[in-house]
Amino acid sequence: MLKGFAYVYPLVGRVAIGEIVREEGKSARPVKHDYFTITTQAKVSGTWVAHPVQGKLMASDAEKKLRSIPIRVLFDDPSLVMSESYVAFDKDGRQLCRGDGQTARQLNANTSSRSEVPCPGPSYCTSYCARQCKLLGRLDFSIATDQEASGFSFEAFALRTSGFNTVRALRTKLELFAKAFGGLRGLPLNLVLRTKNTKKSMSTNFYYVDLELGCGFMEGAKRVKAFKSEASEAGINLEAMDEMMKSLISGDVAETDEDVEEFEEVLASHGFSLNDGWGEPQAQDGEDHTEEMSPRSKNWVAEGIARGAATGLI
Repeated sequence: MLKGFAYVYPLVGRVAIGEIVREEGKSARPVKHDYFTITTQAKVSGTWVAHPVQGKLMASDAEKKLRSIPIRVLFDDPSLVMSESYVAFDKDGRQLCRGDGQTARQLNANTSSRSEVPCPGPSYCTSYCARQCKLLGRLDFSIATDQEASGFSFEAFALRTSGFNTVRALRTKLELFAKAFGGLRGLPLNLVLRTKNTKKSMSTNFYYVDLELGCGFMEGAKRVKAFKSEASEAGINLEAMDEMMKSLISGDVAETDEDVEEFEEVLASHGFSLNDGWGEPQAQDGEDHTEEMSPRSKNWVAEGIARGAATGLI
């Protein structure tokens, strides 16, 4: 294996709330939805191709809008299921810096090497890439269709977000569930959309993503225990699988530069210009709205109206 190279788990698709709209003669703009979309990692005529699983999940939905997705996770350790970092990109989508709130790996523009620097977070960072720095989270999971509801699938999807509410909700639930049940594999979970408003959103409703159990609490504990037992009887070493994945992702680059297009709507909605380069943040309303703002508010954000602090903190 290559040294210093991160072998992230390969994906077959992505989950998003919104899209980038490019109209002839007009600037590209992020459009928010009040539902999930599931796509492949391919585009046709500039538009993401819908993944077949989306049609399966919407078959029984009269509105044909996904507001809940049944999921399973591939690992017991929450740190292998979800990651979050403060990340800065340049106008070409190249990572300038990635930090965890304590330390960061920053690109030296002169030497093209990376060095470790203190990371106080975007609100207090004084480095050259401070204005480009945003929270970026990623949740990896498989989607459970009716046929696979109790099984284990290696077909992984990713939800990317730079919303503080979403990152907080997902991380908290994953950590609590993992501690309560002794792991996460085999646990039925649902990705759901929730609404709230805050002072920074000017009392305007916005959406964020949350996790909920797909069964009762006691039943969840039984499901996790049963999965571990079945895996052991089949000769599957789950602990070794987790340890190997930790080793694979331990390299320098967790999200490669060419992946930036896969979460363009996340960055764009958080204030990055789609027309003049990723490295120039536009004015924003200060709310945690990256992919969670309601349709009522999407134009307000897209026009870059500065109504509050630009930190996005709630």
